[in-house]
Amino acid sequence: MNMKLLPTLNCMIVLMRWNFLEGSRKDSEQTTTLAETTGAELGSVTVTKKLFPPAVLADLRSIKNEARRIIQAATLPWDDIGGRILPTASFASFQKKMMKLEERLELAIREMVDNYDAIKDEARIRLNGLFNESEFPTREDIKDAYKMVLKYTPVPRGEHITLDALSDADQKMLKDELDSTTEAQFNEAHKENYRRLLDTVMKLFGRLGTDKDGKPEVFQSSTVNNLLEVLENGKALNILNDPKLDEMIDTLKGDLEDMDIDALRHDPRHRFGVRASLKDTVDRISEMGVF
Repeated sequence: MNMKLLPTLNCMIVLMRWNFLEGSRKDSEQTTTLAETTGAELGSVTVTKKLFPPAVLADLRSIKNEARRIIQAATLPWDDIGGRILPTASFASFQKKMMKLEERLELAIREMVDNYDAIKDEARIRLNGLFNESEFPTREDIKDAYKMVLKYTPVPRGEHITLDALSDADQKMLKDELDSTTEAQFNEAHKENYRRLLDTVMKLFGRLGTDKDGKPEVFQSSTVNNLLEVLENGKALNILNDPKLDEMIDTLKGDLEDMDIDALRHDPRHRFGVRASLKDTVDRISEMGVF
């Protein structure tokens, strides 16, 4: 086996897809009427109705956003269709979080179904003459209108290719091409781990500086917490077992452990000392040319 492709044994690809009915409907009749009464060209205006007010979809949208936040934090980008690389060591914790969201999603859908008559009654009043009950999904449709699907697949390797109709030479060509592509995708994903770290460090670095008037920038503890999360995930996402990345993360963790958030707000010496330490990390990543 190509030693460069060993990470393929310790990772998988996860793809998340959502069904999420926003509940917007174009009203062709009202669009035509609006164009005629205003003198606008047909096709220049559109009347769109919202079947559901924001409050009805708020919990469902929150679940969707949380799912995207979890998968973004626990994985690295893999391909152009939304696939993301997930270390197998992180699978259990990732799956546990997603199962909890699935439970929340099921409850939110059940609540919407149970209150569906009241939701439509509200829409009948809110939309008034624009209300059309046939545009609303049925209760059964609602159950499929909000759905999260996770698909797990192995990382592709050349040895997966077995095509009887091809010559050995052609099969070898395809295997080598697939292995080369996979290796390039691993390297790009690894760079993204560095970019993510640099971006978060830069945000904290900027917040520890001063504004144009020389006054300290407004500092929020969430900026530190975001960096701590990136550091924790960054080590788990070190798919190439890069010792430089591990060392950098350990150094930053040490800096953050000694950080006094209250002092960062009120003690310029502490503030700029931490900023100088972060600058070292920024320079080191920048010198690596990961962009």
